[in-house]
Amino acid sequence: MPSLVPRDTYAALELCTYLNQAALGLVPIPAVEAMHAFMEQTAQHGNLYLSDQQEAEILDGVRSAGAELLGTTPDAVAVVGSASEGLGQIASLLDAERGTVVLVSTDFPSVTYPWLAAAQRREIELRFVEDRADRNLTHDLLDAIDPTTSVVAFGAVQYATGSQVEVGA
Repeated sequence: MPSLVPRDTYAALELCTYLNQAALGLVPIPAVEAMHAFMEQTAQHGNLYLSDQQEAEILDGVRSAGAELLGTTPDAVAVVGSASEGLGQIASLLDAERGTVVLVSTDFPSVTYPWLAAAQRREIELRFVEDRADRNLTHDLLDAIDPTTSVVAFGAVQYATGSQVEVGA
């Protein structure tokens, strides 16, 4: 299968095949260059040379690019520092004071940990679905949903097994 992004966009791929993206992801050369420019032109000065309007709009380009990639509008895109931060905010911001949260038992920790913490603070029941090689994970997730279910949280591709969930289902 051809790569979505040319390998020469990542400095490390000149040396190896990199498989540890979940722990410390590779940053493409153009992104490194853009970060350096931002650090030199803006970040090292804080908001000293930014108007309030410029400061408020500083992530608009990122949000717009993300919206285009995802086929949505910029107001539907949040910019967060990491998946862990975003998932933690979702678990904190949802109003579910009770109900059931369906999770995959072997999912990436960033998917499950926020809900473990939420269950300690609120009356939320956690229901774990097993990702088994002899079963269809999508069907098992759907079967786990019942009238008490308030959230179903899972990675579309399970990092430990490679199992894929048919998200549209």
